[in-house]
Amino acid sequence: MQNWDIVLLTEDRYCEPVTITPYIQNILDDDRLLMDALTAENFKVVRKSWSDPDFDWSTTKFCIFRTTWDYFDRFENFSNWFNGTAKKTHFINSELLIRWNLDKHYLADLKAKNINIVETL
Repeated sequence: MQNWDIVLLTEDRYCEPVTITPYIQNILDDDRLLMDALTAENFKVVRKSWSDPDFDWSTTKFCIFRTTWDYFDRFENFSNWFNGTAKKTHFINSELLIRWNLDKHYLADLKAKNINIVETL
């Protein structure tokens, strides 16, 4: 079994996309740049979908949230994955910050501090 220093977290549609649009290419290029930089520092790095059923999250030291943008479509699945994975590895993005960000109530917190946000419900 391969052990990893860092997993870049994405979602299924960005793991091995069949159709590469300019938008998707930008995501792939951005992740490749980060992977190259981390690999140059001798880290073992891989990209994985957060919902990969075959990946053992205890085989990595750290995870970095990148393009996990389908979490709100599968919120219960994501929440279960997040809660379980938080016990197996470390999130480089703070667990507390990710939880604060999940349901978008953080936008009201920002607005209360006079930070401009896009109007939303």
